[in-house]
Amino acid sequence: MKNPFRALIVTVALAPLFVPLMAWDAPLGPENLKPQTLCPVMGGAIDSTIYTDYQGQRVYFCCPGCVDSFLSAPEKYFERAAADSILFESVQTICPVMGNPINRDFWVWHMGRGVYFCFEHCIGTFLAEPRKYLDTIR
Repeated sequence: MKNPFRALIVTVALAPLFVPLMAWDAPLGPENLKPQTLCPVMGGAIDSTIYTDYQGQRVYFCCPGCVDSFLSAPEKYFERAAADSILFESVQTICPVMGNPINRDFWVWHMGRGVYFCFEHCIGTFLAEPRKYLDTIR
C-alpha cells in the first residue's frame, strides 16, 4: 500500500533546493524595475545631494526633513517602492551571507531591495532567513 502523503513529504523536503532557482527566475527582473526619481516620503523630485544609505540601498529625498521620516519607518517606504517596482541605487559592496565582495550577476529583488551576493548559493541562504541578513548589508 502506498503512502498518500509521500509526494507531499518529498515535495516539502526538496523545496529548499529550489528556492534559489525560484528567486533567480522571478518574473520581475531588472528590466521591469524603475530607478528612483521621486522622494519616497513626500513624492517630490529628488535632490541627489540629500540621501541616506540603508541596508545597501541609497535612498534619495527631496529635502533633509524626509530623511528622518524615512528612518523612522523604513519598511513602509520599501514596501511602497516594491509595489511601484522602484529600484533604489545599490551601494552594497559586501555579500550579507559570506562577507565577500559582491558579484552583481547574483542578486535578488527582496521587499523593495536589490540585494547582491558573492555566489549564487548565497541567494537561497538569504531567502531562508532574510531578517537575519538585512541589517548586515553594507
